[in-house]
Amino acid sequence: MKKIAFFNEIIPQYDTFVFDIWGVVHDGYRPFPKLRPTLEALREAHKQVIFLSNMSQPSSEVEQHLQAMEVPRDLYDCAYSSGQATLNYLTKRTQEKPLSCLHVNNDISFRKYFSQHPLFFVDTPHLADFLLVARGSLLSSFAQNTDVLKEAIARGLPLICANPDTSVVIEGKLHARTGSLAHTYEELGGTVISFGKPHPEIFEDIMQKIPHGSRIIMIGDSLETDIAGAQAHAWDTMLVLTGVTAHRYGWLYDLPTSEELTPLRKLRSPPTWVFKGFDGVKTHF
Repeated sequence: MKKIAFFNEIIPQYDTFVFDIWGVVHDGYRPFPKLRPTLEALREAHKQVIFLSNMSQPSSEVEQHLQAMEVPRDLYDCAYSSGQATLNYLTKRTQEKPLSCLHVNNDISFRKYFSQHPLFFVDTPHLADFLLVARGSLLSSFAQNTDVLKEAIARGLPLICANPDTSVVIEGKLHARTGSLAHTYEELGGTVISFGKPHPEIFEDIMQKIPHGSRIIMIGDSLETDIAGAQAHAWDTMLVLTGVTAHRYGWLYDLPTSEELTPLRKLRSPPTWVFKGFDGVKTHF
């Protein structure tokens, strides 16, 4: 593991740069100002740039999200999301037979993605073929009712999780995400089918867009999702200190010393690189 002060140091070493979004591109509301110049430098160097996100929305909406965060479409090759992987999976399943779904963290706007498919949303486990946790509030009546979850488990219903992230940093504060509910379901004895990092399917999907033999690096803020998932596919990795891992260790505002980085070095598989991030605030590393 090596810490670097300037991202440009590693540009010649790789062909494909895969970026996470939350905690790397922005802090939940504000885009990090140093990211766009970095993407421009990668374009000038003729590198492949991919965004790989654990967002529940389809990839097309992830592109809109990037545009809103001042990342125009011409600065990257493609974006792919766990939400898109989930949609692809459910599209295939509903082509085989109609299905009924209990959307645990109920969000009516999410249902539009399935308007052309025989997927029916129900309000009780008794009528459902599976549970879905994707987009919406973790404070919904279903998500907060463990009796509903236990009834679904008793019926052998799997829970499909469209975003495995358990938490995210928004403007410096940690917020729970849908992956935390999936963990609760597993702890209660249920079966969870997750799409997104660190699970292998999303990496295998994106590998179809990467030329064979490319030198690949994953840039992310989470050891558990971004770094672990990429390492399982033998990619190099870069941990940026502007998201959930930095929040955990207290590095969001004060860059760690070499000694303070010791917990990362002691990991069984530490990241290849550690980088301060693209927020433009931390200047000395």
